[in-house]
Amino acid sequence: MVKWNKLLQIILQKFIDTKEGKEDGRGGGAFWGDICRFQQNYVGEKETFVDGWITAFSVFDRNGNWQGKVEAGNSWPKIEIAKWASGIATVPLKIEVQEGFVSAEYDSVMFAGHMGKTIVGKEENAVQPYSGWAVALK
Repeated sequence: MVKWNKLLQIILQKFIDTKEGKEDGRGGGAFWGDICRFQQNYVGEKETFVDGWITAFSVFDRNGNWQGKVEAGNSWPKIEIAKWASGIATVPLKIEVQEGFVSAEYDSVMFAGHMGKTIVGKEENAVQPYSGWAVALK
């Protein structure tokens, strides 16, 4: 948790610095340019990784274990895309339908969380997460 806390402190301080109009010491926009970088590895099987400060919000796997690797020359954890937290929670759901003397049960799943994005701003130059939910039959 100490490692994670340090990463989050850096990010939150940069948010505060930006709000106060302070540069980040590397020309002002470098922090915002380091949000997310994609990398592909073609040695053996093709793997796709993400690094950048956004990875501080996805350093734990589904079981709560640290999954980010910080490589030499990089400040932020590198995480395989396939292991990235989805931002969606799922729960099993049984749907029971009764019409007159006929009844049926359906196994399904409910999804809730970050389902997509919306383009916002007067010039449509910003992205906002879209929260929602859905139910699907299994």
